[in-house]
Amino acid sequence: MTTLLEMALRGVGAGHLALCAGSLFIPSALGWKQGLAGAPTLIRQMFWVYAAYVFGFHVCFGLLGLFGTHLLLDGSMLAALVCGFVCVYWVARLVVQFAYFDRKSMPRAGRYRLAEAGLVLAFAAFAGVFGWACAFNLGAA
Repeated sequence: MTTLLEMALRGVGAGHLALCAGSLFIPSALGWKQGLAGAPTLIRQMFWVYAAYVFGFHVCFGLLGLFGTHLLLDGSMLAALVCGFVCVYWVARLVVQFAYFDRKSMPRAGRYRLAEAGLVLAFAAFAGVFGWACAFNLGAA
């Protein structure tokens, strides 16, 4: 079972880094520059800083999954808390996706719908695998 969980963590680690690579295209695909053009400078700056923080979290989650697997599964309370944090982060992101975002203003083209479906599946996988790792650690602690 541990080997399967280790492989799953490495897989979602790689998935996080793939998400980071793909997210580099989101600002142009969704027209962030044009959309923020009328906002005050401070709001634009804060938006980009928050986007960079989110990007940084995703890079760190990816690196943890790929290279810190043994630490994420060592049965410690710290491992359980880190895995639980990542799980809750992605569950919250899924809730925001469906309960908060204005879905009427989302692009309707087929490629955007396909991308959204892929992202939702990835987010669910990230939450599920890190939740599994959290449970593993709580059972082993």
